Amino acid sequence: MQIQFKAIKAEMKGEDLYQYIRAFSAGLQEFIEAYTFLYYLKSKDLIGWEQVENTLEVLCGPDAEESQVKLLTPTEFVLGVGDLSGELMRYAIGSVAAGTDTDDCINATNTVRDLYVAMVQSGAIRVREVARKFSVLKQSMMKMERTVYTIKVRGSEMPRHVIAHVVNECERDENDVDEGFFC
Repeated sequence: MQIQFKAIKAEMKGEDLYQYIRAFSAGLQEFIEAYTFLYYLKSKDLIGWEQVENTLEVLCGPDAEESQVKLLTPTEFVLGVGDLSGELMRYAIGSVAAGTDTDDCINATNTVRDLYVAMVQSGAIRVREVARKFSVLKQSMMKMERTVYTIKVRGSEMPRHVIAHVVNECERDENDVDEGFFC
């Protein structure tokens, strides 16, 4: 990855970044998603723009500093962080389904809710690509909130392994709801 970002930065020297961003946008978004998820797993918090930008600069190495091109754009950052919601949803529901820790699920849900609010407040959802990711973020948040509901409201009524079973069943088929449980 370091080699790829370094090569891109070298090629962009003297060029308009926005003219060529589509060529490497997907890879940059994947990097941001993976890096922010790793940061979340370690700290249980979101990483900021400056930290991601600094990490990209370190990956590009000291020779790349002379190009003065910053690979991270606001749109790519928002798109990469928007993808994070899917990873957090799988992490949250997986932690409950495994019967390990319900606090992880609740914390991840709160983080995705914070992402949702930030995206709405920023106005970034007016960008077509961001709007698509926003709808996925909203679906992930709704799944996570249903899982938290099951934990909080129904959790006192059933043993932990049954909660895990209910969450697994809800995740497998959202349209086939068992009358006894809210999914």
